Amino acid sequence: MGKNRIFVSTELGEFFRSARKERGLSQLELSAEIGVHQGIISNIERGAYQAEPSRLEKLCRFYGLQVSDLEKYRVRKYRDKLDSGLQLVAIEHVLLVDKEGGLTQLREFEEEQKIKNEGKDTSFDATRAVTYHLKGKYYERKKEWNDALEHYELAVKYVDLHPELLPTNIKAASYNALGRVCNRMNHLDQALYYIQKGLDSFVDGGARSHIRAHLQITKASVLEKQDRDGEALKIIEEIWNEKDQLKSGSARLNITQIRIELLNKLKRYDEAIEYALADLHDARLNRLYDRCFELWTSLGESYASIGQLANAELCYQTALKLEPKIKDKQIAITTYTQLGLLYLDQGQMELAHTALEEAVRQGKKHKDSYRLVKALIALADCRLMQRHDMKALEHYQEALKLTEKHSFNTLRFDVLLEITETAERNNLPTYQKYIDEFRQSALSLRDRRGGRKRMKQIKTQLFINEPPDED
Repeated sequence: MGKNRIFVSTELGEFFRSARKERGLSQLELSAEIGVHQGIISNIERGAYQAEPSRLEKLCRFYGLQVSDLEKYRVRKYRDKLDSGLQLVAIEHVLLVDKEGGLTQLREFEEEQKIKNEGKDTSFDATRAVTYHLKGKYYERKKEWNDALEHYELAVKYVDLHPELLPTNIKAASYNALGRVCNRMNHLDQALYYIQKGLDSFVDGGARSHIRAHLQITKASVLEKQDRDGEALKIIEEIWNEKDQLKSGSARLNITQIRIELLNKLKRYDEAIEYALADLHDARLNRLYDRCFELWTSLGESYASIGQLANAELCYQTALKLEPKIKDKQIAITTYTQLGLLYLDQGQMELAHTALEEAVRQGKKHKDSYRLVKALIALADCRLMQRHDMKALEHYQEALKLTEKHSFNTLRFDVLLEITETAERNNLPTYQKYIDEFRQSALSLRDRRGGRKRMKQIKTQLFINEPPDED
């Protein structure tokens, strides 16, 4: 936008809207009167808009005003001496329930800071790192990952320029957010890099004391995703005794969630069930729907693993009844996948196919490559059991492309194994191509895993937790 544009606050926009309505005019009628497009008038009346001076002047002339008369509407809030820190806390809360409204308030805040600091040295503004961080949070919640990364990085760089801000721990919080976003993008090594930087920059005794634990939780979540279960469990065990001191109920339950998933992987199902049942009560009381959803799904995985299929189905179906309430919609992908695999085990092919197609649909919708790969593998497995080998092969090949793109090496082994067997069974000319790939890139993985553990392992280790997004 041009530097000479004039910021119209929501308060000023409301003034223009009221003035028009007092004259009994529609926006279209006003547009014809002053020669300004109706869309521009609408933008001005909504506020949080950078207006061309010439258009604003036409509007002011119509109402008998000078542009300079508008200053009182832009600075009126400062006559009450609002605390800027309090404003940012308020904006952060608004972002929880109204992303666009929160962004509008944040832009107004930035504009007001410029007015407030007019004529002063603005090379340092103690609020700027927080505003960058909050913009990152806005873009993260919109799943606009690159914009989120950019703004979290700006927050880090601003603190680097002004190290006196280190005790705010906004730098550590931004590194945690960078790690969280990279985890969502399946850039796992980069996620671990950011998390370690966050742990290194955390200031004991500073603000946001909970961030250290959140960094550890995010690290454990990423390590588990990399199948580095021993390292992940060590972190969780280290913070387990302190989890009740965390301010965030979601973070406390996330620690339990990761522990349950690791216990499932280690085949300690009775312990996993015990922890899940105990924390479901806490999650329900605090109306933490995402955590309830995850706990029900992990509980279903535990029951399925010990052959209690009726209990497992009840758990998955209960989780899916909570689906309208969850914030992280992509976590439902795994639940549909597990439910589909459960139906496969029961020989209910149509129900399995329906659930797995829904898992794939949601995986594509939410662009969650890791969960999508597992859903595609499960759907292909279903198609094989339905004797539709060529349909199965299509799903395997789609999954293979994603594993190559994101370096999901363990999953790539499983997909290649299934593709080669399907190609051989159907005398396909692509068989040799895939068997060569399999030999070159998958034998070492097979040896490390102790033999040809096929789809059973994927079926019983599907769930992926999401680390807390509170900062």
